[in-house]
Amino acid sequence: MSEAHENRAILERLKAGSMEAFEQIYRKYNAALFNYVLKISKGDRYIAEEIVQIIFIKIWETRANIDPERSFYAYLATIAKNHLYNSYQRNLIEHIYVDHVQKQSVESDGEMELVIEQHSLESFMDKVIENLPPARKNIFILSRKKFKTNREIAAELGIAESTVETQLSLANKYMRKVFTMYIDKILLIVGYLIN
Repeated sequence: MSEAHENRAILERLKAGSMEAFEQIYRKYNAALFNYVLKISKGDRYIAEEIVQIIFIKIWETRANIDPERSFYAYLATIAKNHLYNSYQRNLIEHIYVDHVQKQSVESDGEMELVIEQHSLESFMDKVIENLPPARKNIFILSRKKFKTNREIAAELGIAESTVETQLSLANKYMRKVFTMYIDKILLIVGYLIN
């Protein structure tokens, strides 16, 4: 039995709810995924360990959605990259908020809390995604929300892989620009409230 065929067989059993298959998958991909996250997180072992654990929990919880025909490592790597990206953004928001709470000694007018409550990161990002051009938005969602590789997106949409890469790059550039504007606004509010 070829390795690819064996992988498909294990993934089929995992999809059906086999804990043994899950343990096989974990043993097979755990170290490689850890090393990948360690690399993209610039050597942060704590983040790498945390993300690997979260991803495998997610894999078990969403096992029914696994496609045994797709590259499972590429699937894991895509989830890891997106999770790290989202984690950095959430941590930045939380850091600013906690810093504000610790420094604030008098009752504020609630403006900072209102910004945080109205713009939880996920809902805020969803609103930003909605502003992307339709084709770019579709590619971004397939990549970030459905965890498809660039090659899979290109095949599904019948476009060149380089087009997918370009559209994702443009989407990421736009998202960073909007997110930076949002962070600047929070910093201005924090500065106003604590001074």
